Amino acid sequence: MPASTKWLSKRIRSKVELVLPQIAGALADRDNSSNIDLATAENHLIRAELVDVCKGIINERLAPDALSYPSSFSGEPYLVHSLADFLNRYFEPHVHVDAGHVVAGPGATACLTSLLSSICNVEDTVIVPESYWSM
Repeated sequence: MPASTKWLSKRIRSKVELVLPQIAGALADRDNSSNIDLATAENHLIRAELVDVCKGIINERLAPDALSYPSSFSGEPYLVHSLADFLNRYFEPHVHVDAGHVVAGPGATACLTSLLSSICNVEDTVIVPESYWSM
């Protein structure tokens, strides 16, 4: 068992103590496996290649403004345009994707919360077969 859980409320302590060993086991399996675990959105098999790609892009294109908040409501314009180009080039959609069709956000939870809040009314229901974000 990792660090003490005595500081937690009684309500949650037993649940945390139950799940922590399972998480530790899953992490150990993940780190020692060549399997791709689709539940975690991580791929350990291509990490070395991704590091090389990221280092190259950072060396070529990183500018001080990249460390600021996005300059557009829908996300950093360079990212939004790049995503639209990527989708058009590799997926050949029936309807051409413009940068105006793309919105970038700080993660799945924020993006899905914003989307569902924008298109659903209070009485609407959304069925999600398996959650991958924490709402």
